[in-house]
Amino acid sequence: SSSPSFTFTTATDFEFAIANSTLAATTTFTLTTATNMTMLLTSSSFDKIRLLPTTMKYTSAILQNCNMSTFFTSGTYSLNSTLQLDQCNVINTVSTITTAFMNSATFRDSLLEIRRTTIDTNGIFAFFNNAHVYAGGIHRLVDNFIRTTYTGRITTGYEPKQAAIGYYYANYVYTNAALEMSNNEVSVGSNYSFGLYVRPNTGRVIHDGLNRYTNGHIYVYHLASADNNHFILNQSTMLQSVSLLCNAAVSVTYLNSTVGLYNSDAKSVYVGVGKADNLTIDSSDMTVGAFTVSATAAVDLVSVNVRRMSGDTTTWNFASTANALSGSITDGIMSKLIAITVVGYTDGGTIINRTNAGRIAVGGIFNAGSSLQVDQCNVINTVSTITTAFMNSATFRDSLLEIRRTTIDTNGIFAFFNNAHVYAGGIHRLVDNFIRTTYTGRITTGYEPKQAAIGYYYANYVYTNAALEMSNNEVSVGSNYSFGLYVRPNTGRVIHDGLNRYTNGHIYVYHLASADNNHFILNQSTMLQSVSYTHLTLPTKRIV
Repeated sequence: SSSPSFTFTTATDFEFAIANSTLAATTTFTLTTATNMTMLLTSSSFDKIRLLPTTMKYTSAILQNCNMSTFFTSGTYSLNSTLQLDQCNVINTVSTITTAFMNSATFRDSLLEIRRTTIDTNGIFAFFNNAHVYAGGIHRLVDNFIRTTYTGRITTGYEPKQAAIGYYYANYVYTNAALEMSNNEVSVGSNYSFGLYVRPNTGRVIHDGLNRYTNGHIYVYHLASADNNHFILNQSTMLQSVSLLCNAAVSVTYLNSTVGLYNSDAKSVYVGVGKADNLTIDSSDMTVGAFTVSATAAVDLVSVNVRRMSGDTTTWNFASTANALSGSITDGIMSKLIAITVVGYTDGGTIINRTNAGRIAVGGIFNAGSSLQVDQCNVINTVSTITTAFMNSATFRDSLLEIRRTTIDTNGIFAFFNNAHVYAGGIHRLVDNFIRTTYTGRITTGYEPKQAAIGYYYANYVYTNAALEMSNNEVSVGSNYSFGLYVRPNTGRVIHDGLNRYTNGHIYVYHLASADNNHFILNQSTMLQSVSYTHLTLPTKRIV
């Protein structure tokens, strides 16, 4: 037939099958009303297939070992109905055909399952979903090869503009619905294409780490609460970007969810959440140009752990309260910057361990029970236009900043620079470090200290019941005009052990008010220009 067509107006308790056949034109199956029906296509070849159910209940459409150039379905799958493709080939070689596998059917309490199937095209979409996945609906993609070799760039029209797996942005995965993916090989031919593009509403994305992507972008954008999601990326190469996002305008909550990033490389990775409760972000052995974790609203019980990551920049930005946030960066190489900003950090700890960075910048507010610890790291800046190697602009109150066994080395004007208050209960502890600036110029304008290995900006003090503790640090400056140490405590303590050793420059400790229980010992330091340990000369002030 030039256009074979099979129409079932009312099919109940009915079975229809095609086996070992060749249909060389577009074959259309129309199911106006199907209840408890089975349609089985096996070991057959088709040019194109169109499957059009109007009302489908307890009905299965199954394709096994079938070949076709395109597949299209639209209509409604409901009440335990199923569309399954297993060991099929959907291969389109006509560039004017946009999509190899097009789903425009809604699934409610029903299943779309594609297994062990090749979907390959030189058009702009391999698999494209253009309909909602409603409550109880599941899209399951397992053990498939899905590829578009399209190399152009489309800049107009709907999103995604070109993709191997694309879920049109106006059609969502809804509450109690799911997109499940495991062990798929996904490839695109253009840097502009998406390997995966999906916008869930409150539905789940269960994305197993066995999925492997080559080239292109990954984009998952939650429109509302993102509960019980599980997104794992593993063994993917040449990715342009990975974006796991939420609609910050409605303060989406990530609840009981996991993000895992492993053994892959991408130019950028962005994990952006609104609220988050019991969220785990785990990563190891990634090569990422720019890695960003961002939360726009309050987070609770969030864990961010990064191991053996190499790249340019790592940025963590928690713009609201963070309770019981735990974070770690271990055995990493960030050639440009590690930046951590936490606004309202309570009862949590972040550790940077055995990591190399061009710069570290810290900002925000560290409150009771929180800490930032840097241990066995190398912070080495060789870019002369960068002012500071380690910049702390975060206030610490009943919390700890501790830097141990770390090299902070720069040819800029500051090695370690503190630009925020240390409040009551706050401690800055520097132990067993090598801290150096080789800057040789002289700066005569601007804030004090103008240039320093360890500088505490004069307007930001160490306050009552706060402390700066230093022990066994090697401190060196490259200019007679530089400070090895510059600090202006208010009524806070400077616990400066005699094992600290300075080479060249100046030491300046200037108490603004009562200086009780301080301990300043200088030992084995050479070529110092000056040592000034003083306080305001008002009668009511004292050093005790």
